[in-house]
Amino acid sequence: MTIDGLGWILPVSAAVQAIATVVLVVITARYVRLTRQIVETGRQQLSDARAILEAQTGVGRARLLALAKRFLDTLEPLADRGIPQEQLRRSAMWSQGEEQRFFELATSVGGPFAEKASEIAAGLAWVRQLHSRITSLSENLGYGTDQKEELAYVENRGRALNGLRSVVQVLAS
Repeated sequence: MTIDGLGWILPVSAAVQAIATVVLVVITARYVRLTRQIVETGRQQLSDARAILEAQTGVGRARLLALAKRFLDTLEPLADRGIPQEQLRRSAMWSQGEEQRFFELATSVGGPFAEKASEIAAGLAWVRQLHSRITSLSENLGYGTDQKEELAYVENRGRALNGLRSVVQVLAS
């Protein structure tokens, strides 16, 4: 075989190369369309996720507001000095589960609520535990207190009230 006998290879290889180039262009165009569809789907999913999050945050804010009002309804009538044994004994106290739910909601809603959540929850827990100690004793025996416990009551009730009032003020506006 001589080089002259292989003259047909150059035109055939050029044709094969042209066909391969066309095929690659078609495949690349297909991948570009698929990638564009993937990006659009991702954008739509992101938009949907944002809408769901905003809806959940709205529900979370409403639940947080309802719990804060519940706690305020119990705390505000209590005397601000001394330990109001009779008031505590007759009050409908919240549960530890409600405190935990409040903390979870406040941290999930975020912002200033997350910062105040642990402080408010600590004050609520202290008052709830005091209520539990008072109600566990017979009414006839009474509940003995000292100055330290009375100061702790004033401090914890005040901490919870102030935090809850600011939460309600922000959420209600």
